[in-house]
Amino acid sequence: MIISVYLPLLVSLLLAVASTAASRSGPARAGAALVLAAATAAVTSTWALVLLGAALLPETPLLSEQVAARGGQFLNPVPDVVAVASVIALPVGTIRVAMVLRRRAAVTRSLRELCAVCSSAGGQELVVAPLSQPDAFAVPGRWGRPGQILVTRGMLRALDPVQRRALLAHERAHLRCRHHQQRAVVEIAAALNPLLIPARDAVTYLEERVADEHAATAVGDRGVAADALATAALATDAPAGRPGPSSPGVLAYSRYGVARRVAALHAPALPERRLPPVLLIVLAGLAAAAAADATLAFTRLVNTWLPGL
Repeated sequence: MIISVYLPLLVSLLLAVASTAASRSGPARAGAALVLAAATAAVTSTWALVLLGAALLPETPLLSEQVAARGGQFLNPVPDVVAVASVIALPVGTIRVAMVLRRRAAVTRSLRELCAVCSSAGGQELVVAPLSQPDAFAVPGRWGRPGQILVTRGMLRALDPVQRRALLAHERAHLRCRHHQQRAVVEIAAALNPLLIPARDAVTYLEERVADEHAATAVGDRGVAADALATAALATDAPAGRPGPSSPGVLAYSRYGVARRVAALHAPALPERRLPPVLLIVLAGLAAAAAADATLAFTRLVNTWLPGL
């Protein structure tokens, strides 16, 4: 337990490095693998905090009496300062997750209400909001219902017809690939474990790259898709009403690595190599194995506290 309980935290650090490599490869597989690795690292590192905090149990009066009655031994391989820090980190992470869920729910609810107000017919995919601020959103649907694309008139005016096709293809890709679910997973993971913030940001970038590639395929010209991206970036950079980074499905061209994405569209499409996803899955497996080993070690430790339990 001494070593294995800390390995999920080490894996979280390694994911920060692996995220940089993943963002330079084919985006679809790398993004999915990074979501899986981040989720695994978040769960296992949270469980590691539980085990570290549980090392304080022998110091509680109730357990100390049981240990003395059973003739057990007090063994605590975890420094008290580490155990106390773990106990503090757990509720802090829980509060951060609650804030993420509340913020995402509020944004999604607002977008759905705006779609309902601006939609002339229920169930239509494209909804145009009569707003001058250039913006575009992929609004996830409720259970069993398709999502909608919400675009403002300001954005439509900023783009020519071909660029509009690229815009709609981009947002449609977000809906079809269920990027809002992947983004929710990595945001929760980063809330539980701040070491996973680089992985969260890398997933956001990779999702935008996936949508960019879909847009390029839809219009049949990578240069046109790059021009649409750059034009939307300039339009979205208006001072007022700038979209926030937590908005699900928002293009947010001015925030999500627009320069790198434009450069990627002007270059040949990257192949979906297997090496980065395999590396990420190996890290996820390492975190899971370490958590399992730490659990077994903690079980053995409990047996020393309470023999015959």
